[in-house]
Amino acid sequence: MADRAHLRLEEFSDRELLMALDDVCGKGEGWASAREVAAHIGIDGEDPHRAVSQRLSWQVRFGSVEREFARDEHGNIRYNRHGKPMYTQNWRLSDAGRTAAFGKLRKADETALGRLEEGQMLVLTRWLTQRTHANGASPVTSKLVEREWRYGVAQGKR
Repeated sequence: MADRAHLRLEEFSDRELLMALDDVCGKGEGWASAREVAAHIGIDGEDPHRAVSQRLSWQVRFGSVEREFARDEHGNIRYNRHGKPMYTQNWRLSDAGRTAAFGKLRKADETALGRLEEGQMLVLTRWLTQRTHANGASPVTSKLVEREWRYGVAQGKR
């Protein structure tokens, strides 16, 4: 990726970002800064870490990424004057993020889905939409399914 000021979903999927974050973190063993992730995925230009920070901030809201708490010399979480916890500039995957990045279908499920005809794919899409929005899927899952769809559609238009 060359000289890109933004890290748009249509160009770089949440899954790719989460996998890059995990690579930099050492496969779930630590934390990574947005600068480290930007360098890892090859973004250059002015302040490339800003694009990564923006995407990671959204991932925190979706529940797929965690931010590291700032701590005092005794290991206690630091709070600002309004009583909100303070954070460092480090990030890592949450359990939901790990599933989004590395989850796989069972082989039997993949085979069954691969055999669907076009009309059945439409029905499956309707079912997934209802399941993720109306039938109690977590907000994390709903948002990540929606974003995965947006990325996939954008790739088909290229």
